[in-house]
Amino acid sequence: MKPLQVHRAFFTILLAILVSSCQRRTLPDSRKPDHFDGREIIAKEMIDCLKHSLHPPNFSGKAQLEYASSREETGSAQIVMQSLRDSACQIALKKAGVELGRIMLTNDRYHLINRIDKNYTHGELAGLGWLPQPVYPKLQMVQDLLINGYFLPDGLNLSASESGKHYELAGQNDSLRTRIICDKKNLMPVAFYFETQEYTLETTISQYRQNNAVWSPENILAHIRQNDTGEIREAQWTWERFDRIALPKFNFLIPAHYTRQE
Repeated sequence: MKPLQVHRAFFTILLAILVSSCQRRTLPDSRKPDHFDGREIIAKEMIDCLKHSLHPPNFSGKAQLEYASSREETGSAQIVMQSLRDSACQIALKKAGVELGRIMLTNDRYHLINRIDKNYTHGELAGLGWLPQPVYPKLQMVQDLLINGYFLPDGLNLSASESGKHYELAGQNDSLRTRIICDKKNLMPVAFYFETQEYTLETTISQYRQNNAVWSPENILAHIRQNDTGEIREAQWTWERFDRIALPKFNFLIPAHYTRQE
């Protein structure tokens, strides 16, 4: 397996979330759209929920990933993910208890340890081509998404509605459409839909649990369709551990006998 091809399906899904360029959404009165149909209170509650969510400085999580695609690629792996706010993100992949590799991303560089081929690769993110620049602010949004629930990209025309046990907040602009469905009782998101010209992402989020006064989802099921080819990828995260903890540093040790590659 080549250094940059460790579980390509997982990185495709991660990239799809990264390129969304999500940001926390606050909506000043002067910018409120005029088509809320009398349901401003719903949107206000949801936006306030976004606005006042906790911002834990670091997190560590362990999840089981099952993935498949319409090209009949299937597999499973364990993900161990750690993130230091405004610093770096590290992801390790394991299969049958054996680590396949780990990657650390900072704002402008990557470091990849390939346990199978026993080599270490590093360089500038700009050289990869498939990651947005700069990458870390977008990784930070993924961290916040996992910890705090959901986000709306900036500059959207918003509309809100309710149906049965759920609130729905939808928005669109010239380049994308998005929709969030939340439980009325606690405003926890249960589904998230995001569509651009390139791809469509649909997620279902379930089995929330409370950890250190923060509710986080235990299961995330994602479907990604590449719009030009129709290829569909599916992945499911099942969190074994999801902690808000202090991480002073990463364990990113490179064995001396590994081949160094630029």
